[in-house]
Amino acid sequence: EISNNYLKKYIGKAYKNISQKANIPGFRKGKIPYQIIDANFGKQYVLNEAASLSISELYPDIIMESNLKPIDYPKIKINQLAEDLPLGFEVELELEPEIELPGYKGIKVTGLSTDVSDQELERQIDNIRNNFASLEPVEDDKPISKGDYVTLDFDGEIEGKAFEGGSAEDYLLEVGSNTLFAEFEDSLIGMKKGVKKNLILTLPENNENKDLSGKQASFSIFIKEIKKKVLPEINYLPSLNSLG
Repeated sequence: EISNNYLKKYIGKAYKNISQKANIPGFRKGKIPYQIIDANFGKQYVLNEAASLSISELYPDIIMESNLKPIDYPKIKINQLAEDLPLGFEVELELEPEIELPGYKGIKVTGLSTDVSDQELERQIDNIRNNFASLEPVEDDKPISKGDYVTLDFDGEIEGKAFEGGSAEDYLLEVGSNTLFAEFEDSLIGMKKGVKKNLILTLPENNENKDLSGKQASFSIFIKEIKKKVLPEINYLPSLNSLG
């Protein structure tokens, strides 16, 4: 159960998430007023989004405090959801089984020989560590570098007019991932938290919207937060036990 005060902290984030994804005629993504979202989707839809965000953030702490070892994604059932009531929910998990082995000494086993290169082993370990990675804030004066995760606001215009996909608030971006486009992401490198920057960039020729391909756009960019990916130590990865 989560207190309603804690749930309320995520309602604003829920509105922003919905605003960035919703297609409502007359409103740009990321710029949709809360009351318009309520009118189109309903308050309960917003509460469901807030509940999902809050549970996702609390889930790792719940698992750690309970000393559980899940082997699959959880199934979550919400029992109570209202703005003025605690959030009630159940989590169903598939856990590592506890196995008691019978007497096995003296049993002859013929093993299969499997050759695994050091490079392949390293690659598999890196994949698992990446799956359990966390994002941690960098020092305030550290500039953005490739691979950092940046939360930013940006507004783009072509010939003084906004265009689809050119603006967003609280947008989380891995710099260098080409999630947006290379020139935009490269321009973030070297910027610091709290810095605002105005740029003129050329949209890529392979833009999804062919009408925008190759056009020049002016962008106003504000950096809100910079985080780095932190990989856990191998000893803290219970799933490595499955490698044998």
